[in-house]
Amino acid sequence: MDQKGRRKRYTKIYDLSKRYSFLEQHFPQYLFSDPQGRGLLQAVPNSFCSKIHNPCLKLQELLQQRVDQKDSIVNLVKAFTKQLINYAEIPSEVVGVTGSILVGLQTEQSDIDIVIYGRKNGLKVYQIMETLFQETIMNRYTIEELKNLWKNRGQKNQISFDNFKKIELDKQLQGTFRGTEFYIRLVPFLGENKEKYDQTLIRSAGMVELEATVSDNSNSIFTPAIYELTDIRIINSNQPFDESSLKRLYSHRGRYCELVKKGAQVRIKGKLEEIKIGTKPSFLQVYLGTNKEEFFVKKE
Repeated sequence: MDQKGRRKRYTKIYDLSKRYSFLEQHFPQYLFSDPQGRGLLQAVPNSFCSKIHNPCLKLQELLQQRVDQKDSIVNLVKAFTKQLINYAEIPSEVVGVTGSILVGLQTEQSDIDIVIYGRKNGLKVYQIMETLFQETIMNRYTIEELKNLWKNRGQKNQISFDNFKKIELDKQLQGTFRGTEFYIRLVPFLGENKEKYDQTLIRSAGMVELEATVSDNSNSIFTPAIYELTDIRIINSNQPFDESSLKRLYSHRGRYCELVKKGAQVRIKGKLEEIKIGTKPSFLQVYLGTNKEEFFVKKE
C-alpha cells in the first residue's frame, strides 16, 4: 500500500527462507506445522479464501479472449499453449497457466509458467518437445541465458557452472519462446498419486551427503520428481543408518526435474527422511527443496 493507502504494490520474494521470515513477521496465520511430518509449511486456511484461482480455467478464459496488443505476455501464453496442445494432441482442458498470469499480476518481464495435468498427457508433451525445438520458435537456453539462470537461482555455491550447463542444456521442459522464458511442469492427476497425504508419515533424520547410482529416472520429469537410488555410499550424516533402507531422492522443486539419466553417478546433499506409507515397511529418502546447502550433481 502506498503512503496514501490507495494503491497496492506487489513484489515476489524468491528466497525460501526470506518468504518464511516475511510470513512469520506479517502473516503468521499462513504458516502451520504439518501433522504428517513435513515440517513448517505455507498455506492459506480455507476459511480465509475468497477465491480459488484454477490454472486450467484461467487458460480457457485466456484462449477465448481476443488478441490484446496491450498485453503481449498473455498473447505469448496463448500462442505457446496452442502449439503445445496441437503438437502433443492433448485436450486443452488439461493445460493450465500458473505464476503471475494466474492471479492477474503479470508484467512484460513475466515468464510463461505452464502446467500439464495427467501422466499420459505429460508424457505426450515431453516426447514432442524436441520436435518443437526443431520446428518452431521455441528455443533452448543459450550459454549466456544459462549463466543468468545459474546466478538467479542462487546455485553458485551448490554446483559449478560447467556442471550446471551440462545438466540444463539437455532439459526439455524449459527454454525461451519469442525471447520470453518458459517453464513446463508435468503433474499427475490426484488419483494417479499412490502416496496419499493422510496415509504418509514423515520423520526428519537430519542432513545427509552421499554418492549413489540412479537406478530409475522414469518419474524425474514429473512434479514431484523422483529418482530411485542404488549403490549408496555415505559421505556425511547426522546419524548412522542402514544404507540399504535409503531408496530414493524426492523433490517438489522444478529445478530438480530431468537432471540425470538412469545409470548416472551422482553426489547429493539434502534432508534425510524416514517415510511410512500405510502398513508398508518404512524406508528412507533424501528430500531436496528447503536448504541452501543442498545439491544434486552428476559426478564428473
